Amino acid sequence: MKKVLELIVSKYAVEEFDWMNYRITKENPLTYHHIKKKEFGGKETFKNGAPLTLLAQQYLHLIEDYDMGIYLRINRVLRQINEQGRAPNHRQQQLIELLLVEFETKYYEELKRRFKTKKHSKYNPTLIRRRKQENGYSTKDVKKNVKKRKAPRTIANQCDL
Repeated sequence: MKKVLELIVSKYAVEEFDWMNYRITKENPLTYHHIKKKEFGGKETFKNGAPLTLLAQQYLHLIEDYDMGIYLRINRVLRQINEQGRAPNHRQQQLIELLLVEFETKYYEELKRRFKTKKHSKYNPTLIRRRKQENGYSTKDVKKNVKKRKAPRTIANQCDL
């Protein structure tokens, strides 16, 4: 593991889940995510980093390819977490989950066609129902809240994004 990532992991006490609510496993290790991309001058520093698992990192770049708005909002949440100097709180975890659900709802059919083989579905989190029972809420709970409030974007905008 990179030294910068080790510092982030120790400071924020990252143990079981990364900042996008993905479980850390041997098959899905932590990686360093540049909040400000390298090609835009982002350096590999403590202030510019977020600990994401390999799947979360790949998924975030898939989101970037399809919907830059959702990608930027997720990155803003990651930046807020980094700036607050402590692990993500429950509201931030829910906000990230809402943004992921918004993306999955918007692009589900297109992604389903793109990743239709079983080989890819293992690695494509869009086709895997993400259940977050460990955090006290599930994707179903989030979808119910989204329907009540009409759109996840509205909720995200209320949180200064």
